[in-house]
Amino acid sequence: MNMPMQFTPVPISCYILTLNSQKHLQTVIDSVKTAVDEIVILDSGSKDDTEKIAAANGCRFLYRKFDNYRDQRKYGVDACTHDWVFSLDCDEVASPEFAQHLISLKDTLNDTIGNLPADEVVYVIMRDWYAFGRKVHALFPVVSPDYPIRLFNKKKVHYTEKSNIVHEEPQGYQLKKTLQGRVHHYTFETKAELYKKLDAYSSFDAQMKLIKGWRSNPFKAWFSPIKYWIKFYVFYGNWKDGKTGLLLAKYGYDYKRLTYSKLKKLQSQKQP
Repeated sequence: MNMPMQFTPVPISCYILTLNSQKHLQTVIDSVKTAVDEIVILDSGSKDDTEKIAAANGCRFLYRKFDNYRDQRKYGVDACTHDWVFSLDCDEVASPEFAQHLISLKDTLNDTIGNLPADEVVYVIMRDWYAFGRKVHALFPVVSPDYPIRLFNKKKVHYTEKSNIVHEEPQGYQLKKTLQGRVHHYTFETKAELYKKLDAYSSFDAQMKLIKGWRSNPFKAWFSPIKYWIKFYVFYGNWKDGKTGLLLAKYGYDYKRLTYSKLKKLQSQKQP
């Protein structure tokens, strides 16, 4: 009598980047804890109850001083026990459908897809963006939903020097597939949070442009903010988001304005 084949589910590690993340962290962990085999919390100096929440949920808690998102993610990937690594941000909540699909995927995660080895395939999430308590159509630099890579085999796919230090993407894959279900991204809910992210992200972007050899000039500094305000408010749908949309379009305008202002300052500091 032939016995049915037994499939061993492929284990998945999950890491979550945190900094003073107690507001959403429990909900984030709850949304994926049944779907993954390990949760690593990579913290960059929280002063709230982030570490207590991690400990209460049996998560592994690590500290690394933050320098940029690319290198923070690289450290998180390397810290994970299993080859297949999934990541969430500390304000991203997976839907039940998403978690269930992740569970079912573990039975076939190491199977070849066409002629491609499994480790050359990466998986993107379908991520809806929320700001100031409401779902929005766009938030610079993305349209909602967007599709970032969040599941891959770390033996093949890596964050490298080619990866952007702000809007980072791993390298080394041949095919993207989309995970079923949605992830809800609850980004800033107050103006203070918005301006804090604006300052940090524009600084990182200016550094990246300097590394790539970009030059600031008066025309770019004037035209780019206007172009992106029009693009996001008119063409990407922020006009549908009411007063919130106006604020988000201004966020994109200010992001570009500050980036070029900071790039000009970095250029002057670099000159002998």
